Amino acid sequence: MDSIRHTLRYLSSPRYRTEVRIKRNVETYFASLPRCTSSLLLADSNHGNHEYKCNVTIPTEDVRRWVINSPDARNLSWMKGTLLEHFQIWLTKADSESERASRLPEGIFQLLEDQIAEWVKNGMTKTWCYSCRSHISGITIEKADEEQLGNSRYVWNSVWLCPAGHELYRKQDEVRIMRSSHRLKT
Repeated sequence: MDSIRHTLRYLSSPRYRTEVRIKRNVETYFASLPRCTSSLLLADSNHGNHEYKCNVTIPTEDVRRWVINSPDARNLSWMKGTLLEHFQIWLTKADSESERASRLPEGIFQLLEDQIAEWVKNGMTKTWCYSCRSHISGITIEKADEEQLGNSRYVWNSVWLCPAGHELYRKQDEVRIMRSSHRLKT
C-alpha cells in the first residue's frame, strides 16, 4: 500500500518529486563521504567567514547525542532535517579506532555553528591555538564593543581568547528589534 501511495504522490505532486530527488542526492552525497572517525573537526580557519583562528574538535559521540536529543535539531526546515538525519547516520557508522579528526560534511557547519560556542564553553571540545601551537583549555568567551544604536538595534563582537590572550574567534553579532508603528488601544 505504501508504494502505491508513493507512486501516486510522485506522479501528482511536483513538490514531492523535488523532495524525493533532493533526498536521493543527500543520500548519495553522504554515501560518498569517507567513513567518519572518532572525532570531528567542528571549526578551523576555513569554516564560516574565517572568524576562527584555531581548530575546534569534539568526540563524534557527543555530536551524535546532540543530534538525537536536542530540541533545536528537531525544529528545522524539511531540507535541514534531511541533512541532519543523514548526518546522524554517518556519525553512527564512525570508526572509533581512527585517531584523525573527520571534517564536517558540506552544509553541516551552518547547522552546528550556533552550538559550537556552547560546546566550547562546556569544555566538551579540544581547541588548538595557532599562536600557542598547542591544545589549550580555559577559553574565555566574552562580548566586546557592545553598542546600542537607537532603541531597536544592538551590536556586539563575540570574542574567544586563549589563556595567553590570543584571539581564537571574533564575530560581529547584532539584534534588531522591529517595533510596530501603531499600538492597539485597549
